[in-house]
Amino acid sequence: MKKGGKMIVLVWIGLCVLLAVVGQIFMKLGTKDIGGITIKKLTSTEIFSVLLNKYIFLGMVAYFSGWLLWLIVLSQAELSYAYPFFALSYAIIAIISWIFFKETMTLVKAAGIFLIMIGAILLNLK
Repeated sequence: MKKGGKMIVLVWIGLCVLLAVVGQIFMKLGTKDIGGITIKKLTSTEIFSVLLNKYIFLGMVAYFSGWLLWLIVLSQAELSYAYPFFALSYAIIAIISWIFFKETMTLVKAAGIFLIMIGAILLNLK
């Protein structure tokens, strides 16, 4: 990968992470809006009301857009370079879930988030 190309790939990776996070947040909002989703809902005609829920639909669009951009990343960078950055989405989701959804944040969970972030950085140092 060329030096200038590395910066562009990092931008694509950042957008992929952002779209994955936004997609997950919207899908979570949608499941709360619907009141929960069961296998029965997903295997019946109710699936249409699930998929067409405004939050779930926006989440799927964001997630799918990120997946398409991820294909660009994979065509331009080594997977072992790109994927650790994508793992940052797990840390970002945990932090956003703690702040906005009032999910629990234990010391162990916070330490895990910190380690994920450090790991992503260490895996991409020269």
